[in-house]
Amino acid sequence: MSIRLIAVDLDGTLLNSNLEISPANRRALAAASEQGVRIAIITGRRYHSAKPLVDTLPCPVTMVTSNGAIIRRLDGKVLHRNFLPHDVAVQVLEAAIDYRPYAVAIFDKADRGQVMMQQNASHDGPLRWYLKTAREYLLQVQDLPTALPEDPIQVMFGGAPAFLVPIGISAGVSSTLLTALWVELYGADRLAEVRARIEGANVLASGTSPIVMGYLIDLGVPLSAQAAICLFYVLATSLLARRVAVYAQPVSVES
Repeated sequence: MSIRLIAVDLDGTLLNSNLEISPANRRALAAASEQGVRIAIITGRRYHSAKPLVDTLPCPVTMVTSNGAIIRRLDGKVLHRNFLPHDVAVQVLEAAIDYRPYAVAIFDKADRGQVMMQQNASHDGPLRWYLKTAREYLLQVQDLPTALPEDPIQVMFGGAPAFLVPIGISAGVSSTLLTALWVELYGADRLAEVRARIEGANVLASGTSPIVMGYLIDLGVPLSAQAAICLFYVLATSLLARRVAVYAQPVSVES
């Protein structure tokens, strides 16, 4: 079967350590385009952040940016958009008032106001990053919910390093322990298959968990109770997996 589409990420994939697309990669994509293969850039970056990098490619490119929220051609024509409704964004920001200093609203604008944060935004959060990388696009306002001019591409929250570093460490440790457990349960020869299935389940869980959490909040279940339920679930499944691993050990029989 002939290749019809090449979809490639930017950071950590197409870009090198200097945040550039190498001449070899540009030539390869151009050669594929000449053979009739469509080229798509898939990135979590904002369109206006990714476009200067992609402009160096000598071939037609479709850009899927902001994790799929907007699809554009390099000439700016919008092929698809799925932004966060204005009223939903306001509800999120009002519900998370204690975390407002770490909140960021992203808009589909080419100039200042593309990134919006509050004036009291914490320098330990995303503000430091945007002051360093996107100062010309950053607009700080008195009250973020009332200042939203339109549907944002996304609203996100970033924590201080003191909170994020332990999360990163725990994620790394748990990944290592889970890999060891999978090898023990299923064998090293099936590790790739098991990992693929688990990652697929993780993607499904990531997509459904906000819906479930929102439904539970509507029912009056506080986040603290949801966190306790999740902790109990993790502990229970970990103990169960350990018991399965013990019973799965081969038994030697002496003749």
